[in-house]
Amino acid sequence: MRLKILVLFAVMISSMSFSQKKEETIEEFVSKMTIEDKIGQMMMTGISGNDAGNNNSYSMIRKYRLGGIILFGYNIGDAQKLKRFTSAMQKNSADLTGIPLFISTDQESGLVVRIKDGVTQFPGTIASGSADDPALTKKAAYHLGMQMKSLGLNMNLAPVADINNNPDNPVINVRSFGSDPEKVSAQVKAYVEGLQSAGCAAVVKHFPGHGNTSKDSHKVLPEINSSIEEIKNFELKPFRAAIDSDVSSFMTAHISYPKVLKSSEPATFSEFFLKKILRDEMKYKGLVFTDDLEMGALSQHMTIGQSAVKAVKAGVDILLTTSSRADQIFYALCNSVKKGDIPESRIDESVIRIIRAKRKFCNADSNSDYIFPNAEADEVNRIISEKALYLYGKNSFTEIKDDKTIIVSDNAYFNSLFPAENFTVMASSRFFSSNTSGRKIYVYSHSVNKNLMDGIIRLSGKNAVTFVYSGNPFLFSKYKQHPATLFMLSNTNASFTAAANFIKGQIKVKTECPINFGF
Repeated sequence: MRLKILVLFAVMISSMSFSQKKEETIEEFVSKMTIEDKIGQMMMTGISGNDAGNNNSYSMIRKYRLGGIILFGYNIGDAQKLKRFTSAMQKNSADLTGIPLFISTDQESGLVVRIKDGVTQFPGTIASGSADDPALTKKAAYHLGMQMKSLGLNMNLAPVADINNNPDNPVINVRSFGSDPEKVSAQVKAYVEGLQSAGCAAVVKHFPGHGNTSKDSHKVLPEINSSIEEIKNFELKPFRAAIDSDVSSFMTAHISYPKVLKSSEPATFSEFFLKKILRDEMKYKGLVFTDDLEMGALSQHMTIGQSAVKAVKAGVDILLTTSSRADQIFYALCNSVKKGDIPESRIDESVIRIIRAKRKFCNADSNSDYIFPNAEADEVNRIISEKALYLYGKNSFTEIKDDKTIIVSDNAYFNSLFPAENFTVMASSRFFSSNTSGRKIYVYSHSVNKNLMDGIIRLSGKNAVTFVYSGNPFLFSKYKQHPATLFMLSNTNASFTAAANFIKGQIKVKTECPINFGF
């Protein structure tokens, strides 16, 4: 315990000295840094391991003067272990660079979750969009921000501000707040305000919009064939809302806009988007991140070092990479500056913005007095999960012969919510081989395919069947016939509880949804 207190105290002292040097301007602070120190601050990279004695994180910070760390599931243990790990990394950074780290992760909630212990598992972004209550979104984001800060993370790579107006989008879909630019804008604004009021920096993504594509930028370089007027009037609205909320950071999209740029250049490399539109027209003063430089959209066409140089020339401040290729980024940028290919003044612009953001978000207040679990956070979770539920269609079958409702599900938690005296719970393999008629049936699945859809529709001819679905609702646009469906829009425990409460007749749900799912 004494060692833990000393580590935390050392981190606090370092953070205080960094943030409270009022007599020294940020420009003066940056002018004293070496070019290697500056370039290190522009890098956020993944590391291996998940314990406080991690030699990899120490060596990476020492060698490349890292400004940021991104954590993935394999880096994150239980809450106490994560606290020790983040504290140790901040102490290492204080000792080696004198500057605190941005420690980030993708905790979008729903489909994309890294932290499983020590934070409330809120339903996903699309569920919040369906709940259509920005005040609740703001409260959820605030509690998540408080929880992340209490664990030593000062940055969340969220929210997704993309408007999902393409049902075939393979990578955004349920990660979006919805399909309407005004509603998505209200949700993004609320999320940013809630998260940052807890002292956790928000990173809005993916500028200037990843919603209207049917390809995954993790694998290939997608194209969006919209004009700049169409983009300004649609995709950019949520990003403007984020700027109005004083958002800390934007993340770029590895997507090309040939109608705008007259080339296949991705937005990550585009001075037009990052300088003319974002800085000059939208008056944005915060940080600009790349998405992962190792994604297929870029890595199929050039080395990671080349990508880093092109991104910095375009106006990017922080270069994100998920693996150990930090060396290629570091040396490519150092060499470019030394050769005069990138002016040091260009590097200074980014580092000044980085230090300004760190003085705001990398402070000694770690929200360590936040109590988890928190009754208010749990109540917000319950309400969002219930308000997200959407009942589509209606089964007209009325000749029920047995009062005992059948639950067809392979999810153990969901199954545990139904009392045996009123419900019969059956595994899907057992049920679909039976010949059932005159029953009230709820069939749960997180995935959907033609055989399942056809089977449920056939059952509906002689049973009152409702499909209970927690997966991607946009996939329904692929099918001509749809059974009565309860869309959960999330598969968290709170969402399962909400669905079970509806089935048990304890709550009502809406029959119209504010999101256009394309069917």
